[in-house]
Amino acid sequence: MRQPIETKWWPTAYIDEIMPPGRDNASAWIEMIDGAPHLVGESDNDLMKPRPLKDGDLIEFHRCETYDEMILRLGANDHAFEREPPREAEQCCILNGWQADTLSCSTQELIKQLRDGGGEPGDYLAAFYTFVDAGKFRFCADTNTFQGAQ
Repeated sequence: MRQPIETKWWPTAYIDEIMPPGRDNASAWIEMIDGAPHLVGESDNDLMKPRPLKDGDLIEFHRCETYDEMILRLGANDHAFEREPPREAEQCCILNGWQADTLSCSTQELIKQLRDGGGEPGDYLAAFYTFVDAGKFRFCADTNTFQGAQ
């Protein structure tokens, strides 16, 4: 069984086609602004503006477990990965501008979408990952952290 090479966290509300960089854990999304704790955001994005936090606030999080990236060699009538793709990964895509067109739940779907999208024979960098619903976390003002909530 392959282990993820990296795990990053996002507030669930930030999961989209274009997301801010992930953070190492849920509490890494807390930032002090004008002396008060806030859920980090992007000031130029109305959906992700920094949000003040108060004790007991519940925020849902997802984490992304990233596995090896590898080359997919696409031929006119065949294909080959440079090594066996990780079975543990639940999603995959082709990087470098193909992400939205090739976001898939299987390597077969990935290859079909790449071909249907006009992918020419050649080498493509494929990414493999799993988004996990990490659940709700409660903001604890005493420790300035998120704690798992039931």
